[in-house]
Amino acid sequence: MSQDDARRISLNGWGVIFGWVSTLAILVWTIGAKDATYDYRLTAIEQEIINLDERIDASEAFRISISTDLAEIKTDLLWIRYQLENAIKTGSE
Repeated sequence: MSQDDARRISLNGWGVIFGWVSTLAILVWTIGAKDATYDYRLTAIEQEIINLDERIDASEAFRISISTDLAEIKTDLLWIRYQLENAIKTGSE
């Protein structure tokens, strides 16, 4: 085996090693990018869930407020009706 053949084998060996290292580096890069993408998407989904939960809480509080206001209006209308009926009874006597 001559010195040129030995150098060629050595260069081929370095080429194979470089190819494997490049492949592994690209694999790690791809997995890292995919993980970062999933992390970003999960964070966005979690934030959207928190926003929706806050909106539901606000709408529930608003619904309770409306129900309370309607109950007060109903009570006021019943009182007015009672007063009108008493006025009519008193006026017809």
